[in-house]
Amino acid sequence: MARHPDGGMFGIKMIHSNHLMQPFLNDGCTSVMNFSSKGKGPAIAANIPVGHQSLAYVYGNGIRCQEFVWAFEYTGTVKEGLVAAIAQGIQPHAEWNIFRPIRFLATVEPKFRVTAQDIRQRTGFDFSPNQFTMRYISAKDYHAIFDAIWPKKAV
Repeated sequence: MARHPDGGMFGIKMIHSNHLMQPFLNDGCTSVMNFSSKGKGPAIAANIPVGHQSLAYVYGNGIRCQEFVWAFEYTGTVKEGLVAAIAQGIQPHAEWNIFRPIRFLATVEPKFRVTAQDIRQRTGFDFSPNQFTMRYISAKDYHAIFDAIWPKKAV
């Protein structure tokens, strides 16, 4: 496995806006994140450590794109993701048919979602979305971005 900051335990997962409409991401069952079966997709999916926390960033064109939408944790392996997907009756897409189980840590209502530019202004973290499905980041950057999206409320 390639060297990643903080052992690869934090990252930003690029998702297409179609992900927001998938029932397997929010129906109360074990949620799963899908990956491409082409190129580096299988290796990326297999090498993400269980317990890894990611921020989901929606790419694409149109409404609800170019924004951070969720924080989630990978809770199982590719094999466990396939079992969860089959149990839910998911019909895999021809290319997007590798699954990992996840647990949501936080979600953002559409009116409060932030962009990469917002994050750059709030934290100084320079994030430019690209064609890669995953970008590993340090724990420090993850927590700074998380706190910029979901600010702690004063007690």
